[in-house]
Amino acid sequence: MNNVAWARVITVVVLSLVTVGCVSIGPLASGNGPLPSGASSAPTAAPTSGTSAEPTRKPRPSSSPSEAPTNQPTATATTVPTPTASTEPTATSEPTPAPTLNFSLPAVHGSTALTAGFVPDPFTVGVTAGGDASTNYLGGGCQGYTTAAPTFSVNYTSGTVTMLRFYVIGSGDTTMIVNSPAGTFSCVDDSFGTNNPTMDFNAPSSGRYDIWVATYNAGVTINGTLHVTEVSGNHP
Repeated sequence: MNNVAWARVITVVVLSLVTVGCVSIGPLASGNGPLPSGASSAPTAAPTSGTSAEPTRKPRPSSSPSEAPTNQPTATATTVPTPTASTEPTATSEPTPAPTLNFSLPAVHGSTALTAGFVPDPFTVGVTAGGDASTNYLGGGCQGYTTAAPTFSVNYTSGTVTMLRFYVIGSGDTTMIVNSPAGTFSCVDDSFGTNNPTMDFNAPSSGRYDIWVATYNAGVTINGTLHVTEVSGNHP
């Protein structure tokens, strides 16, 4: 076997070894002569005309099978139930008590102090009748609407006079309520043939007299004049 044939054999062997990854190719000796003795590297086959060496193909790394993507469990949004506001029972409001006559309140039109035998006689003061407080609860023929506070107050000091009279002359029909020093409520309506009220106290006691002037309809007001006298000839 000539050198060319040997070279081809060696080339084929080397290529086979390279393919399997056992031998690395070093520089081959050039020329067609026999291999030098003691050469550590395999000779490279000389290229021949018309013959092309197949290109060395490196082994493709085996691709390990890709892991199938595992779907991470999707967190399911849980709807937290919204706590419903508990409806507290609504406190039932107590009905507003109806206003009543209250002699402890300051009088709407003020007060005065009179002593038996006072002058001038009659004593007069302008007042306004009417309000939202009903006087019907007093009974005894009391009727009409007035203010809770007295319309006017008189602090009277008695003497030898035998009568003390209160009367109103107004622009409309009025009634009158008087709380005496004894704490007794008395009511009066028309008098002396008029729509004006008159009330007499015989042998009057000393103390405070609280007077309310009322109208027949709630919220309706009537202007008038309150008179205080010790003379029987003075009246509406």
